[in-house]
Amino acid sequence: MAKKKKKQQIKNNLPKKTKKKFLNKTVQQEKNNNQIEKENREVEVVQNQTTSISTENSFSKRLEDIIKRNFKSKQSSETDKVYNNIILLGPPESDALLDWLKIRSKATKTFKHFIIALLIVGLMSSAVVTVELLSENRILPGVAFAQEEVGYQPYEVIKEDITKKINNFFTSSITFNYQDQEISIPVQDLSVVYQIDESINQLPLFHFKQNNLIGLIGETFKAKKIFPIYKKEDNKIFDLVEEKLNLKDSRALSAKLILNDNKKLEIIDEKQGIIIDKEAFLKDIENRFLYLSNKPIIIKTIEEQPLITRFDLEGELSDLQIKLENKINIQTNTDSKKSWTFKAIDHLNDIIYQKDNGQITIKISQDLIKNYLSEEIFSKIEKEAPSVKITYNDQKVDFDGHIFYGVVVDKNKVINDLELAINSIGQEIEIITEESQPKLDIDPKLQAVGIKEIIGIGHTAFAGSTSNRRWNIDVAMKKYNGLIIKSGDVFSFNDNLGPVDGSTGYKLELVITGAGTVPEYGGGVCQVSSTVFKAALFSGLPIVERSPHSYAVSYYAQIDGYGLDATIYPGVKDFKFENNTPANMLVQTFIDNDDAYVVFLGTSDGRKVTLTDYWRGNYRGAGGTELIPTKTLPTGQRKQIETAHGGFDASWKRTITTANGESKEETVYSVYRSTANRILVGE
Repeated sequence: MAKKKKKQQIKNNLPKKTKKKFLNKTVQQEKNNNQIEKENREVEVVQNQTTSISTENSFSKRLEDIIKRNFKSKQSSETDKVYNNIILLGPPESDALLDWLKIRSKATKTFKHFIIALLIVGLMSSAVVTVELLSENRILPGVAFAQEEVGYQPYEVIKEDITKKINNFFTSSITFNYQDQEISIPVQDLSVVYQIDESINQLPLFHFKQNNLIGLIGETFKAKKIFPIYKKEDNKIFDLVEEKLNLKDSRALSAKLILNDNKKLEIIDEKQGIIIDKEAFLKDIENRFLYLSNKPIIIKTIEEQPLITRFDLEGELSDLQIKLENKINIQTNTDSKKSWTFKAIDHLNDIIYQKDNGQITIKISQDLIKNYLSEEIFSKIEKEAPSVKITYNDQKVDFDGHIFYGVVVDKNKVINDLELAINSIGQEIEIITEESQPKLDIDPKLQAVGIKEIIGIGHTAFAGSTSNRRWNIDVAMKKYNGLIIKSGDVFSFNDNLGPVDGSTGYKLELVITGAGTVPEYGGGVCQVSSTVFKAALFSGLPIVERSPHSYAVSYYAQIDGYGLDATIYPGVKDFKFENNTPANMLVQTFIDNDDAYVVFLGTSDGRKVTLTDYWRGNYRGAGGTELIPTKTLPTGQRKQIETAHGGFDASWKRTITTANGESKEETVYSVYRSTANRILVGE
């Protein structure tokens, strides 16, 4: 019965077509089985009836006959066959079929499960890739900028939003409240500068090639705050708000010294006051700047005690008086003619007294820096470096602007040195200046031939020159502006100057000649040759030919001193130098008020030039007056052609250091003769 139930279950699980085929075979098989069972019963009966028969062969023969008859009635079977009285027995056909069907059914189910699993994995992988691709260039989750959540937003959208938000805040105002006062100050007046690009670049982005979905999901649980990047000046903000709220007058005042009507020092008593709580104030300001917030700020104040009292000043009054009356000479390191005299007593209202280790010292206040140092000294020295564009068209060079080095003062050093000189009763301080490079926009065609940067600059001054001399300097300077000197060429000043007479635009002016200092066309051209000479000196170029003037001329010593001049006289004296730089050189010349400049542009090979060891000596007296008879003047008329000059020698040491560290030294030597007063007298 169990076997039948098992077969019935297998039959029920078979497919429809297979089930029909199986049903037909099963019916036929059952008929055959019934027949076999019947024959078997007959055999058993025969066996029982023939137990008395002793021979085994007769029973076997009958049994074989019954089995043969049974198999003849059955259909051919692949599993059971009878050959020549030999019976080959195998498993029933129905059992083999059932086992194979079970295997196929199980394999089919396994395959289906595999396909389903593969599809699920594929769909999940596709979903992951899709999410990652859609997340490309988005802000990572959990990110906030200032007070705004920006996580998983497109970068370009957030970039635009942040830029707009910062700009809107920068053009807005912040309100400050103090007691019954309320003021509104524009953010842009609060000494703050936002760096928008740097702020946006802080935002972490998702990139398909670098990140994955797991990391993206992980970022969701990480809160990250990004704040804008900015620069601010705390003291300026504090001072501005204090001034707007009129709180400066409420601050404590230290005791101070003034000059009374009798020009004697008198002590003014100290006073207690109140001051803005700077720590709380700056914390509030930072909060507004970080969160781009316009929330009003409530000003908090604290009591302020004076730093210096009457008692402090009385104890050191005599010592302070000496320091205040000390005379200090202030001079630059580049121009000996620019100097100032400073006495602290002339600036009593801008002096601060400070207690250091129980001793009173004098300090420079911001008001003193603003009202005196900046206006009277720094502004007279500093010069902003220019921006110059140089173009080259149709073999002509055009300069949009003048090229010169800017001058910057080390202000902190000046202030520290001045305070030290006041308190130590020093007599002199030197203002240290530095050069700043101009910004050059050079035509690519000029750069292609090596004109890329400044090689050297020559600078002379001609303050006090006559109008004709100034005119001639301007005419000669223009002859060299835009000139290109090829690498390896020897430059001749006279060859590029051309004729000097009335037809070429020159005017009569005094010229040093063998006959004396007489009027000739072109007087003053030597100012130009001397400026070119200084440009060649500071460029480290070899000087081929140079002659100093026969006697010292003050015009050429106004900048740097004597011994750096070069006289020329067409056909007699020339000035020459060699362009031994690796590229062509371009020349710019220009006049700025009383100053002449010659600039060499080219390609630097790294050489550095210094002029040191300035020396003057071997002085010679001028002598008496010399009267020279002449028929060029009416009888008895006199004309002075030369002023008495003492003679002396001057020298400089020029050191040229190459890029590989090798140094070459040479002496620039000048001999200036003495001369008497020379006067022409008409015969």
